[in-house]
Amino acid sequence: MRELLQILPAGVAYLAGPDLVFQFANEEYRRYVGGRDLIGRPLREALPELPRERVELVTRVYRSGRPLHYDEPAVWVRERGEKPEQMFLDLVCQPVPGQAGGVAGVLVYVKDVTAEVVDRRRQDTVARRLAITEERYRTLFETLPHGVIHYNSDGTVLGANPAACEILGMTPSEITSWPLDPERQAVREDGSPFRYDELPVINAMRTGRMVADVVGGFPHGRSGDLRWVRITAVPDARDECGHAQRAYAMITDITEQRRAEARLRESSRLLGSLRDANVLGVIVGCEDGRVLEANDAYLDLIGYSREDLESGRIAWTKVTAAEWANRDREALEEVRRNGAARPYEKEYLHKDGHRIPVLVGSVAIDWHPLRAVAYVVDLSARQHREQERTAVLAREQAARNEADAARRRLAFLLQAGEAVPATNDPGDLLRQVSELADAAVHDGDDRIVGSDAAPAAGHAQEELQAINSELEERVTRRTSELIRAEADHRALQAEMQQSERMQTVGQLASGIAHDFGNLLSVIVGFVELAEDIGHGQDPELQRILDEIRSAADRAVHLSSDLLQFGRRAKTEPEEIDVNELVAGLQDLLNVSMSGCADVVLQPSATPLPAVRADRGQLEQVLLNLAVNARDAMPDGGTLTIGTRAARADEEFPGESADTRPGSYVELEVRDTGTGMSPELQSRIFERFFTTKFDGSGTGLGLSTARGIIADAGGTIHVDSEEGRGSTFRVFLPAA
Repeated sequence: MRELLQILPAGVAYLAGPDLVFQFANEEYRRYVGGRDLIGRPLREALPELPRERVELVTRVYRSGRPLHYDEPAVWVRERGEKPEQMFLDLVCQPVPGQAGGVAGVLVYVKDVTAEVVDRRRQDTVARRLAITEERYRTLFETLPHGVIHYNSDGTVLGANPAACEILGMTPSEITSWPLDPERQAVREDGSPFRYDELPVINAMRTGRMVADVVGGFPHGRSGDLRWVRITAVPDARDECGHAQRAYAMITDITEQRRAEARLRESSRLLGSLRDANVLGVIVGCEDGRVLEANDAYLDLIGYSREDLESGRIAWTKVTAAEWANRDREALEEVRRNGAARPYEKEYLHKDGHRIPVLVGSVAIDWHPLRAVAYVVDLSARQHREQERTAVLAREQAARNEADAARRRLAFLLQAGEAVPATNDPGDLLRQVSELADAAVHDGDDRIVGSDAAPAAGHAQEELQAINSELEERVTRRTSELIRAEADHRALQAEMQQSERMQTVGQLASGIAHDFGNLLSVIVGFVELAEDIGHGQDPELQRILDEIRSAADRAVHLSSDLLQFGRRAKTEPEEIDVNELVAGLQDLLNVSMSGCADVVLQPSATPLPAVRADRGQLEQVLLNLAVNARDAMPDGGTLTIGTRAARADEEFPGESADTRPGSYVELEVRDTGTGMSPELQSRIFERFFTTKFDGSGTGLGLSTARGIIADAGGTIHVDSEEGRGSTFRVFLPAA
């Protein structure tokens, strides 16, 4: 029996007595345990790497006398001088009865089933991947914008995607029960019907080659209209002789394209008629300025010959006056954006140098490169008519003015003639005539001031100047006020836009952090499961798991910062003794320094007033400042944390002059690290700004800390100098 067990391809061992001492182990079993010497040694001593529960299973077989069959447990086996290797074993423990009754020992049978397990798992993986691939292809088939129809060799339809049903105007059941063109309704582009053996699908199955880009017309199933489609047929599922048994037909609806081509042909015909009629100028030009085609009306308009056109001496950019170049560029952009430009007026330069007013409109006919057709209408006749009309109106207005002046002179003479017989005193007559002249001029366009009215006129002039000066001063002052108000408005608008952008970023960050946290929970759970399974048996595996856990912890802190940035978590303010809070975090602060810096606490010697804040958030602020201080002391140093009472009206930094006066509690975090430049100090509280370029910083820590302190009604300030460390001072109002 011993010789038989020795040559078995499976591992066999016999464990005797309650201590389960090895009395026999064949070579296969010893190979599983790295060739160790087992005979005469208890199970626990001989295989100390076995988990306790495995040893308990064998012990339970010995005590109960009931056999045990354990399917496919995963174990790590180390060959002599080799790295550990995972194996799957089929384990059977059979109790061996003693001569005097009871159980004398346990016969252990171990079979290596690693290959079977690996093959089965590989098959499961392949099956899962195949299912995923099938699902992807099914989704692609269902959502593809082009129609796909699967044909059998007899011409019947095996299936079709929704796009094919929409193009042909048929339901899936109608398509699958539809023989391949039973009534010979498919037509070519020239209108003739397809023969059965000319259909792309039949041709592809007969030849075994793909038939591409065949255009055919089919009646629409619902409307009956002829729909034009482009067909590509691909053979599929060949038999043992290589003959295609099925084929796929991919169809693209080009009906609208054909209609557009027909409209384009009609437009081209109309364009040709218009061009040949020479009613208005027509040109075809490129965006680089070249004129490719032009009719005689256009050439006559600008004074060039057809020889000039054919030799390339005409460019629409050169025959345009310089001041209209920007308007031409705007029209070109409009054509590139919308396909056409609205008509606009400009001026051409004739070959002899004189200017020609024109109306230009353009439409794109090609895009790579951009080419457009321009229609040019000569506006010279209209301009001449407008100039003549303006001259007539000017002459009419001059005649009106002369007639009015003549009427005023005639009225004056008549009134003066009536005054002559009414007086014999020459002085009185002169005075009356002067008054008439003054009244007449008042009604006209001029003003005459007599010598008697000179002082009053001068006084009125002085008052008018004073009023003008006051008005100018008011206008100047009001203009300055409007400029300042406009600047304030622009600043407020920019601030609101920035606030909206940051709110959007915050919402996005919150969503990402929430989903990120769920993924991290799964990662951490699998790490813990792997640690439970491994039980520290493999140092290299344990090191990898530690690295994964460390990275996951950093990611958890990152997601926490993102959530804090994106939305204010629900806080629970309470009255807090800052001295007690700092003392309670001393151990955690020491651990956070990682042994590279000393932590010195300098609490206030006198009792401090309580502050009202969320305890967890306040602890987060202190730990954040401590970790930043540690990172600023790569070569070691001292972190000093102190507290004291303060008043806003006399002890706050200068930039906090707008803080409410009253009692405050100061929390000071001081390090002996590298310090910061003034430029860094001005930006450290910005969101996403970080000086840690190794990827360990998120740029949210100090921004979040300042937000927590602001929610509590306090402020935070920094005092730093390069090479001399940094000091952060947090002021919290007393409760």
